Amino acid sequence: MHDPANLCPAAGPANNNEVLPFYRFVSIYQNYLNSTRDYGDGVQRGMIEVHILQIICRHPGITVGQVAMQWGRTKGSASQNATKLEKQGLIERVRIAGNAKEVHLYPTAAGLDVNRLHEEYDRENESRFARRLLDQCSMEELEIFTRVLDIYSNLFEEDLAAEPDFD
Repeated sequence: MHDPANLCPAAGPANNNEVLPFYRFVSIYQNYLNSTRDYGDGVQRGMIEVHILQIICRHPGITVGQVAMQWGRTKGSASQNATKLEKQGLIERVRIAGNAKEVHLYPTAAGLDVNRLHEEYDRENESRFARRLLDQCSMEELEIFTRVLDIYSNLFEEDLAAEPDFD
């Protein structure tokens, strides 16, 4: 049986020369997630930003709270991204008559265009990554990896839900 401490020791890597694959992956993916790229319209946008736009395009009339739940962010973070998208003219906020607090988000024509370009970009990028992974891993290995990521994601969600400031 493997020692779980060797997979993800609480203190992180045993020394500065050793970076465990999990921590390396998380760090690199975080950088990837936070970097900007041109999705085809000549404007640099962040991955979180375009995925929040995608949620709004797929669910017109969604609220900020619903976006936060779908993307696994706080309401404050989802609201900041919605404000950024609104300033770019990609979405609009619509208040419901008689309810000043409830705001629904809708994509604009420009937002639908950017979302279409983003989805094309993702299809091409995901296909490229899948081919590269299949060159180095079996389908069974990828299925196991996906299962482990799903379990890890659930564990993180449970921990985040238990934190008082994550709403």
